[in-house]
Amino acid sequence: MEQLTLYRGLRVSAEEAADVIATLKNDGLHISDKQGWPGFIWKNLRGNLETLFEEPELKMVETRPSPNSHDGELSLCFADRLGAEYYALEHGSHAEKVVPILIKAEVDITDISIDGRDFLASALGLMDVDDAAKMERQTQTLTKIYGPKIVRYIDKIKRHPDAERMAVLDLVCNDNDIILAHSKNKEVIKGRFGTNFRCAFFCKVPLPKNKILGVHTINGFSENYYPKVTINGILERY
Repeated sequence: MEQLTLYRGLRVSAEEAADVIATLKNDGLHISDKQGWPGFIWKNLRGNLETLFEEPELKMVETRPSPNSHDGELSLCFADRLGAEYYALEHGSHAEKVVPILIKAEVDITDISIDGRDFLASALGLMDVDDAAKMERQTQTLTKIYGPKIVRYIDKIKRHPDAERMAVLDLVCNDNDIILAHSKNKEVIKGRFGTNFRCAFFCKVPLPKNKILGVHTINGFSENYYPKVTINGILERY
């Protein structure tokens, strides 16, 4: 089974930093009410991906977890190292939480879904199928970030206009080939709300301690970077 090395960034108060680091090292990663780490739920579609792909009127009711059911995967956000550092150092308001922590983990690819909220959802959802030149430019950019197989899903959007685009997004986010390609993306993305990252995922939790490769505080970014792809840029007409 393919293993991906991913990172999670968080920020805690000075008083609780030592306890948080010890808990992560000794117990693994869990949803924590104390730390205010909200979980996200997605539906694992891998066993039915091809059947769903062929549906011309695919709906989100088929690709999202059912209300009050147990068919979803409880997860937390992970990213590349830069993306995790951004969340630990800059994202959001941290009046009391002043200690940035970086978690490095090894995750099974089948326990991962792409987190498309800050970029991919807008790029696919607002793709203009009536503007061939713009769509070609968007397709080239998305191929760099998510690999060549994403063209298959862009073609589905064109072929099946009655399919809900966010349902197609869910298929993309569950495709192991696209997940693997996205994990290797080199382009820095500036997404919604100014987020900076190269790849973004939901990773199933709890994550046992043997999957935690490292936990430590950080003082700043490990690299200088400049976003080459922006959510505004991919949506512009030019």
